Amino acid sequence: MSASPAEDSFCSQENEGLSFSESLFLSKLNEGLHQKEEDGSSSSASGLISNSGSDFQLSDGASIAALLQIATDSDLTFTFNSRRCGEYCFESNRKNGRMVVFGDTGSEIRVAQKIGDEEVSVETWRKSDWLQFCWAVRGTCVHFLKV
Repeated sequence: MSASPAEDSFCSQENEGLSFSESLFLSKLNEGLHQKEEDGSSSSASGLISNSGSDFQLSDGASIAALLQIATDSDLTFTFNSRRCGEYCFESNRKNGRMVVFGDTGSEIRVAQKIGDEEVSVETWRKSDWLQFCWAVRGTCVHFLKV
């Protein structure tokens, strides 16, 4: 399966400012998306595969890809830290010492807002809808990190 010439042109323009490894990752991701669209699988508004219920896991490849896209769209740095249960971290590219950390605890997501090494706010979100979770991530990160 290959993308149409218009899609190839769009993807190449979109990827011009990326490193080779980033571009390769995005092209492989796009290949998977086109295949999922053909076989009728669901996809989110951002074009990434979504889980329609509370059965998503942050460690899933599609979830990581969606979190990477949120970081890209919001001009944030996204990292993974293996401490505790695995932490998925967003921080400002301005290096202001602020970070939002997400940890998957099974049926819930632990959300910590940190300044330096100090947790200034901790919440627990019950897993429900994947798209709702993605929008909550965007809102939390932009609100806390774009100060």
